[in-house]
Amino acid sequence: MLALRLIARRYSGNKLWLDDLFQILGAIVMIPLLAIAIMVSIKGLGNHIYDIDFKNSYTDVFKYYYLTEVIYHVHSTLIKLCMLFLYLRIFPDRLTKGLAYGGIAFLVLSQVIVTFFTIFQCNPVQAVYNFNIKQKQCLSITNIAISGTAFNIAAELVIFIIPIPVVSSLQISKSKKIGVLFLFSIGLITIGVACIRAPTFTKLNDHSDTTRSLAPTFIWSCAELTASNVIVTLPAVSKFLHVGFSRVTSSVQSWARTTQKTAVGTHIIGPVTRRLQGRGKTLPHRLDTMASFESLGPVTLTTVVSSTGGRDEKRR
Repeated sequence: MLALRLIARRYSGNKLWLDDLFQILGAIVMIPLLAIAIMVSIKGLGNHIYDIDFKNSYTDVFKYYYLTEVIYHVHSTLIKLCMLFLYLRIFPDRLTKGLAYGGIAFLVLSQVIVTFFTIFQCNPVQAVYNFNIKQKQCLSITNIAISGTAFNIAAELVIFIIPIPVVSSLQISKSKKIGVLFLFSIGLITIGVACIRAPTFTKLNDHSDTTRSLAPTFIWSCAELTASNVIVTLPAVSKFLHVGFSRVTSSVQSWARTTQKTAVGTHIIGPVTRRLQGRGKTLPHRLDTMASFESLGPVTLTTVVSSTGGRDEKRR
């Protein structure tokens, strides 16, 4: 999706702006997340605790999960900043800019707080994944996760509301307004994924089968980040996609018209049809049928002379 965004920017002739930069940073952050997803599955996340190599894999599963939590908040912040800076670029009015700046301030402040508590949820930090440390103080990971999700949903709602006043005032048809609002409201899908992810937090404090109970939260976190990467690209490339689909549709229609014009229909039947229609007549059914068969090749008119009753008759 990032490549599609950059291609669209290249063909439109516009320079990269801050919204593009934040999506590039988000894509870079996704690289270690993909590596962690592979490693944590190898170590046994999703398996029952008694099915893994407890001595070598148990600590690693928690370490990778801890890193995923931090990456989740960083990536989520970058993607939302991408959308808010897109508003600053395309909407010139003061109201929208003011709302966008307010959204940026709320987003940065809330995510800095949540990310801070995620990183330093235990004292010492190593106690998050190293259960051999007995002298430790830890916050509830469930409460941190719920707070982070609440802030994310609030930020998504702000991003959804910001363009509504501007789009409502546009001098375009109601159907086009709905289309534009749908384009910007597609981020509500991310809210849906976040709401599906939220109930999995209840199992985060379940230490009876942790490698199994952590898996749903991990999977839905990755799903939410992937969906946000796709969704944030669509408003920026919508015009590029519209032009591309228009050209494809035009080419298909042109090809369809061309295939309907056969050799017989073009060179013989066409002129005959135009002459007959000019005289208020219609093309005979047999000739009309023949025009649809390109495999017939050129039509040759042959004159046959026969004698009947002493008279010569010509038939074609």
